[in-house]
Amino acid sequence: MSYSKILIPAASDEAARILSRYTLPLGLKSRSANTPWDGAERATFTLVQAGEMHVFITCFHVLNRLREMQKRDSSAQLVAYAVLKDGWPRGLAEFNTFRLVDESELLDVAVFCGLANTVELPDHDFIDYRSSYLADPKPDEAVTIVGYPGANVTMTPSLADLGYMQIGFIASCVSEHRIILADEHGKRRFTDYQNPSRPKISLGGLSGSPAFVIRDRRPRFVGILTEAD
Repeated sequence: MSYSKILIPAASDEAARILSRYTLPLGLKSRSANTPWDGAERATFTLVQAGEMHVFITCFHVLNRLREMQKRDSSAQLVAYAVLKDGWPRGLAEFNTFRLVDESELLDVAVFCGLANTVELPDHDFIDYRSSYLADPKPDEAVTIVGYPGANVTMTPSLADLGYMQIGFIASCVSEHRIILADEHGKRRFTDYQNPSRPKISLGGLSGSPAFVIRDRRPRFVGILTEAD
């Protein structure tokens, strides 16, 4: 989807809902035979259209953790989840056929694709990198991150709750490869959309979440979250 067609207010519930369409909760299973509710380590996929290919982006350290797990059990597996509805058989879908296409330890990025170059995911879209990437983010611009902290993901045989959260920061420093979000002025905002709402939450699981600058009410992709405290 081209971002030139989207107008949203920054740091709003509407922004979180729209931007969550470009994400999937990711799991690292210690054994491929494990069910979704057996427990898994959590992270987030960012969904991007790069040319004619749909790719799934997360952090290199997530990939590295998978490799460590595969040393103990070769069947350890990287998977993603979605709840199907609206014309699809309702239920939890597990996607587990990802192929690694690129990685960078320096940038802390790992890029995967599916079995085909393009895929259809219900209720999800892929960021059009060509039209959406913002090459000149600036200090003091608002940055919005949407992803899936492990504390918001609940799976049981009868329940699949894939809860995203939104965090808003002011960019502290911008370099060629990094945007630092130090929150030195105490202006960070987060909403985890749980009931009741929580005053704080662990950020574990947000690695790989997409970051956007809302410029002129248009979401512009600036990268993925690689570190969070």
